[in-house]
Amino acid sequence: MFYKNVLFVFPMFFFGFYSVFSGTAIYDNLLYQCFNVFFTGAPIMWYGIFDFEYPKEEFLKKHKYYKIGFNGKY
Repeated sequence: MFYKNVLFVFPMFFFGFYSVFSGTAIYDNLLYQCFNVFFTGAPIMWYGIFDFEYPKEEFLKKHKYYKIGFNGKY
């Protein structure tokens, strides 16, 4: 999160020199509010939704994958 926020703040810092530190916003307010949600939450949700070890059809055919849960191994 540190480097992501550095990339977010540096353009604002350099825009301050360009605008003679007038207080003009470089980004829209909606971007300020949604920045961490989109850039930290979205990749984790994408990985969680689309990462499959086995295809869904294989789980329906082979019930051995469910045994480890019933035996309390994981």
